[in-house]
Amino acid sequence: MQCMKEIRWVGSAYEDLVAFPDEPRRDAGFQLSLVQAGLEPDAWKSFDAIGAGAREIRIRDMVNARRGRI
Repeated sequence: MQCMKEIRWVGSAYEDLVAFPDEPRRDAGFQLSLVQAGLEPDAWKSFDAIGAGAREIRIRDMVNARRGRI
């Protein structure tokens, strides 16, 4: 069994995620589980300003684009 990578929440990141509407929050959770398993999320871009290997996950709902950085 593969060991899942740890998520380290910074600042208000977790509270921001919890505030998402239901469907985008579930999608974000699924995308984070992919990253934890060592896989790539569906929609992302590199975010080198944070550090090497950092990524911005893009979550879309019907109204807004939402982003989380990992």
